[in-house]
Amino acid sequence: MERRDFLKVGVIGGAGTAAAGTLGCAGTTGAAAPPVALVSPEEMDRFLARLDGGLDKLKTGESSIASLFPKLDSTDSNHQKQDVLVRKTLRSLLLVGSFNDLPEEGRVHPGVQDRMWSGMGEMDEAMLGMTSALDSLTPTERADIGLRMRKDPGLGMRIVEAIDQDAAKAGIPMERRLHLRAIAVEACSRMKQSTPLLIDEYVTKVNKVAARPANVAEFERRLVAQMGEEAFFQYRERTEALARRWNVASAGQAANDGAGPNAPPAADPHQRSSRVLTVGGILLGVGALSLLVGGIIVSSGGFVGAFVMTVGALLGIGGLITLIVGAAIRASEG
Repeated sequence: MERRDFLKVGVIGGAGTAAAGTLGCAGTTGAAAPPVALVSPEEMDRFLARLDGGLDKLKTGESSIASLFPKLDSTDSNHQKQDVLVRKTLRSLLLVGSFNDLPEEGRVHPGVQDRMWSGMGEMDEAMLGMTSALDSLTPTERADIGLRMRKDPGLGMRIVEAIDQDAAKAGIPMERRLHLRAIAVEACSRMKQSTPLLIDEYVTKVNKVAARPANVAEFERRLVAQMGEEAFFQYRERTEALARRWNVASAGQAANDGAGPNAPPAADPHQRSSRVLTVGGILLGVGALSLLVGGIIVSSGGFVGAFVMTVGALLGIGGLITLIVGAAIRASEG
C-alpha cells in the first residue's frame, strides 16, 4: 500500500483509522480522547517533497496527449490554453487527493495547510476555467462529442491512459491514479448517455456553489448540520489539539536549528481565520474550521477518497475528456 511509504497506519484517539473516516471519539466516558501522534516530522517532510515534485512535473512535464492525437497543433493558442487548463486541473486533483489520503494529524501539518491555502487560487482557475470552457461549447459541438464517444466507446479511457502516463511520470502513486480512473469511468459513462445534459448539470451546480457564502462561519454551520453538534465540537477540539502539537514541534525544531528569538513570527490566527475558500476548493470537497490556532482546512467529505465523487472531481476529469475529444474532432476536420 503506497501510504505505508510515509505513514504509520494506526488509530487516532482510539476511534478507528483516518482512512475509515471515523468522526467520533472513543473513550469510556464519551469525551474526546487525546490524539495519538502517528506521523513524524520526517515522514511529513518526505511526503511534502514527493507532493511538490509531482505538482512541479505536472506543471512543466511533457504531455502524452499530443501523441494520442498527432493532428493537434501544439502551437495553436487554443490548444495551449487548453493544455494549461488540463495541467491546473490535474494539479488540483492531486493536491486535494493527497490531502485526503492523510490522517487528521497530517492534514493539519503547517506545510500541508500552506500548500492547500496556496493552491486555492489554482483550484478556482481550474474549476471555473473548466466550467467556462464547457459552457462555451455550442449545442452542435456538444452533440458531436457525445456521438464520437458512443461511436468509439474506448476513446475516453484512452485519453485517461494518456493522462495516467503523465501522472506516472510525475511520480503520482498507483492508488491516487486508480482514483482518477474511477472518476473517469463515471464521467465517460455519463458522457456517452448525454454530453449536453452532463455539461448543463455541471454548469448549473458550479453556479449554485458560486452563489453560496464561502466564509469559515458558513462551513462550520454546514459541518454541524452534517455531523451533528456533539461530533463537530469533538472533531474541532481534536483538530485544534493536533494543530497545537505541530506548532510545538515546529517551535522546538526552530530552537534546535538556532533560530530562537530570531525566528519569523507566527501568522496572525485571526487573519488566517478570515480567509475565504474559493469556489474551486468547495467543489473539490474541502471545508474549513475556525480554530484558536487559525484557519484550518479539513476534508468535508468525511472519508479518504471522498473527492472521487465530488462535483469538482467529476467536472475536472469529465471536462478534460470533453475538451480533448472536441479538440480532436476539430483537428480531424481541419
